[in-house]
Amino acid sequence: MNYDPERLAFLERCDDPRRLLELLAAIHGDGGQLTNKVGAPRGTYAAEAKWYDKCAEVDRLQALERALFALLPGTRYMDEPDGGAPTLLEQLQRMAADAARYHKLRGWMSSNVQEGWQEVERAGAVAAWMGWQEADAYIDALPECTVGLMGVTPK
Repeated sequence: MNYDPERLAFLERCDDPRRLLELLAAIHGDGGQLTNKVGAPRGTYAAEAKWYDKCAEVDRLQALERALFALLPGTRYMDEPDGGAPTLLEQLQRMAADAARYHKLRGWMSSNVQEGWQEVERAGAVAAWMGWQEADAYIDALPECTVGLMGVTPK
């Protein structure tokens, strides 16, 4: 190991120099190479900078998570049938599935032909007589509308 005067002075002020070197090696993930090269004081400053970079990243991710939670419409996507607590990702996936159903149903509703309206009526009957989960499954199974106005390709 390189024991320059600056490093020795720093290490003398530490309670357990070996532990400090182990921590610096773990923080830098390099087996102590950086600290051996630049000395413990500079290795410590570099570790501190890494720490603050990580803290800033955690703050950024927490702000992103809060912003994403704010997009959710109330508690609609939070309650699971078993009483569990879904993660943010699961809630966003549920919201995306609902959005896809809405757009698919909107396509059938705006088809402007009998075949399209029959699908809408069937989906309504499933919802009325069987339940919303069954209606969701019915709409999920429908293909995208390709008849009537929705089947027309703009030129």
